[in-house]
Amino acid sequence: MGHQAAAAAAATAAEDGVCADPFTHSSSWCNGHLTAGHGANIDVPREEDNRTPLHIAVNEGHTDVVAALLEAGAQAAAGVDEEDEQGLTPLHTAAELGSIEIAEHLLERGADLNHAGEPRCITALHVASYHNQEDMVQLLLDKGIKVNVQDANGHTPLHIAALLNNHHLIGPLLAAGVDVSLKDKSSKTAQQLALDKGSDDVLRQLDAFKL
Repeated sequence: MGHQAAAAAAATAAEDGVCADPFTHSSSWCNGHLTAGHGANIDVPREEDNRTPLHIAVNEGHTDVVAALLEAGAQAAAGVDEEDEQGLTPLHTAAELGSIEIAEHLLERGADLNHAGEPRCITALHVASYHNQEDMVQLLLDKGIKVNVQDANGHTPLHIAALLNNHHLIGPLLAAGVDVSLKDKSSKTAQQLALDKGSDDVLRQLDAFKL
């Protein structure tokens, strides 16, 4: 997609209210920052929550706009790994929503697979595990994401899947080499969390893994 096409896609999104500011209900801000090739900084953060136009486009699920922004220059050194006020990048948002195509676009353009910003210190795999996004979990694992990263609570993605009884995720995480012995800040393993929650399907898989 060339710069003219990128600008057209972005401008259309703004006209349709895709990126209308939730506080002012105006698309003018979005139009100014999404339109490429006219000196606009497409990576400039919003004041309210530090989100960039790329964050917003991903959140809205607009694959064409995401592609246009990336083509226009939202590279890894700028917007593709820009954090919002919670330390989350556009890839985290794609992981939450299970937006496979968007995640692939971001990764192709250099998004940091293992980004874990403060204060929550969570990776996209933590997010996908929390939201039970099975296909996204598999994509991230296939791309080589680190499986043993512990968040601010000491939770790995396995802890999260066990805690929420997202039992379909246990097998893929185990196959990817997750360390079942890691403990969170309460000194609990994923198996202990599953036991506390009565997550029988999770316990069966963890027990079988240890045999």
